Amino acid sequence: MKEMVYEHFNSIGSMINALRTRPENSVFKGKELSSKNNDYSFNLTHSLDEAFDLCQNGWDEKLNEVKAQFAAATRPNRNGTIDRRRTYNHVVGYAPNVPNAILGLPQSMITTDKQPQKVKVASIVYSPTGLCDVTADDLIKAGFIVLNIVNQLELNGIRVNLVLQPKGSSADHQGTAMLVDVKSYRDPLDLRKLCFPLIHPSFFRRLGFRWLETVPGLTDTSYACGYGHTTTGRDGYKEELVKAGAISENDYYLSYYIIEQCKFDRDAVMKAAGITI
Repeated sequence: MKEMVYEHFNSIGSMINALRTRPENSVFKGKELSSKNNDYSFNLTHSLDEAFDLCQNGWDEKLNEVKAQFAAATRPNRNGTIDRRRTYNHVVGYAPNVPNAILGLPQSMITTDKQPQKVKVASIVYSPTGLCDVTADDLIKAGFIVLNIVNQLELNGIRVNLVLQPKGSSADHQGTAMLVDVKSYRDPLDLRKLCFPLIHPSFFRRLGFRWLETVPGLTDTSYACGYGHTTTGRDGYKEELVKAGAISENDYYLSYYIIEQCKFDRDAVMKAAGITI
């Protein structure tokens, strides 16, 4: 197994701050940078700065379409538990228990309490990485599938933790993985927040490339020629990430290639990833 260079950001904000401020690493210093080049049809942005702006402020152009397809349900409790009422007899309460009172028993009042109970949770890691011939439209379709899965789980009472992996590649001596937390179990389904990172090609392309250009610890100079080979369509890649400590064995792992192989069918993708409701 090659050395794995990975970085896990706990928020979109921390990711943007790092990618905006740190310089290129030794592998990419002085090289032509894919994060700042490539045409609009490949990225659906005109520049790296535009990609940063959309990531930080939202992709309004697509948001209305997203809202039309997915209605976010209101969740009153986001702490991983639900309250179940239990009714029992006590010395104080809101109503008398007449038979007990007639018998002179001390526990002659009916009362209730709330017992916290664990709810179901699911952690999903999604990588939109694909080859350069994957179209922007297909990346958007795949992002919609993942958002659909998250929405379906939440509507069925399963709280979702969502981590995105916009970069995963391998070269001669090192493998790489960039991970970003975009939704915790306690967060409601915020379509504005998720629209760009889940659906827009520039999250994977411009921002993923920028991460590789700046990540500390990258020393494999073969990355400078083509940014490495994509790994998320390869069998066993999840196991490599688990061994490196980048993700958990219990995470559901989705990639663009899994979605493509399932012909962009939500139920087929869930079955392939082992996600059940």
